[in-house]
Amino acid sequence: MRKCMLFVVGVLFLMSFVVLGEEKSNMDQMVIADSGNRKLICLNADGTVAWEKKGIYCYDVHRLANGNILYADSAKKKSFVREINVDGKVIFEYKTSGEVFSCQRLDDGKTLVGECTNGKIVEVDKDGKVSKTIKLTFKQGGHGCVFWVRKTLEGTYVAAHRSDKVVREYDEKGKVLREIKCPWKVFGVMPLGKGGLMISGEHGLMEVDKEGKVVWKLVPDDIKEINVKLLAGIYLKSNGNIIQTNWLGHKQEGKGAPLFEVTKDKEVVWKLPASVKTRWIGAIALSK
Repeated sequence: MRKCMLFVVGVLFLMSFVVLGEEKSNMDQMVIADSGNRKLICLNADGTVAWEKKGIYCYDVHRLANGNILYADSAKKKSFVREINVDGKVIFEYKTSGEVFSCQRLDDGKTLVGECTNGKIVEVDKDGKVSKTIKLTFKQGGHGCVFWVRKTLEGTYVAAHRSDKVVREYDEKGKVLREIKCPWKVFGVMPLGKGGLMISGEHGLMEVDKEGKVVWKLVPDDIKEINVKLLAGIYLKSNGNIIQTNWLGHKQEGKGAPLFEVTKDKEVVWKLPASVKTRWIGAIALSK
């Protein structure tokens, strides 16, 4: 049964190659952060398992240029961010307390970490030492304080404050530069350049410009075949399409497609059917 399910994943993944032929040469693997099953799964394009790492509670994962995996882990509230190679060897590690739902490798080699419970963003050097701390502004702390955080090309920081239903942009000293209010609890935020942002959450996606104006949005009725519950991790493709996770926790398992690709015209390119029993996909990463 498991082999059958993985084959279905592979077929769907290959379907995306057929539709988007120009992407085929640089998208041969997918890393799935399955928080429900507490594991990372790397699938080849044919649906076979390249490798699997168990005991990982992850909502943000990245495939680095060197082929290694960077991920945030909040298992049992003893959190850390790690870089591992395909053999599971730890190349980099930063340990902290409380929940951590996001990480990002920066151009200078440092690692950005969003510390949810502690209400801060830190930059960490290659030895795991904190080189910069940005204290966040929020009304509600704890589990919903902050999910994804990202550093922009302009050197600012954007943070998805889940419980506050806002995305805030900060300078390096922690000053709030702008606040984008959202109609639902937010999860992910991705800088688009020139001040634009893509924001995910319950129950939709929206793109805003540098002024915070909504220039594009995706709501459940736009893609009824997905049965949107909680849009979590975002992957932006070079052709403008979005690969989006649809988190199906809180007794929503099997009630929607946990992963799909959608165009800016709101056409679903492919989706994983509910019969594929991955649980609670929080994020994905593709090789480049």
